[in-house]
Amino acid sequence: DMELELKNTYEENLYADVLKQMVDGSTFTKILDEDIAFYENDMVNYYTMLGSQYGMEFAEVASVCGFDTEEAFRANIHDEASEYVKEYMVLQSIVANENINLSEEEYGKRVLGYMRVEEAGEEEIASFEKEYSKEYLEYCIKNDLALEFLVEKAKKN
Repeated sequence: DMELELKNTYEENLYADVLKQMVDGSTFTKILDEDIAFYENDMVNYYTMLGSQYGMEFAEVASVCGFDTEEAFRANIHDEASEYVKEYMVLQSIVANENINLSEEEYGKRVLGYMRVEEAGEEEIASFEKEYSKEYLEYCIKNDLALEFLVEKAKKN
């Protein structure tokens, strides 16, 4: 229904705005090039795979995405990857500073959410953990909890 859709859009925008404010208000003393390169490579692979599904080369995908050149598209991807790294650095700092911990129960609930199911057997969960690694899933969940912490704090102010 429309009310639920508006509420979800509001929440999504709030999350994005709060995180952007935190990144913009932070000073970054050490951003590793290899962290940026990791996300950059991931995004290039995504767009390359997407293009291949439609029989398109990467340069054609760049054009479809509104870029005049492949180089401009790659520069934009680099900038986005840099922002992702900053966002994750902010969230990890909040995880550490606010002592955000993850219970097994919360972990299980969040993993099911990532799997987009309400319940799953041990084999299905183990397969999902094998694909993404439990360490990475815990990292993502803690980032989600940090962002939720920020948004709740922003709502109170």
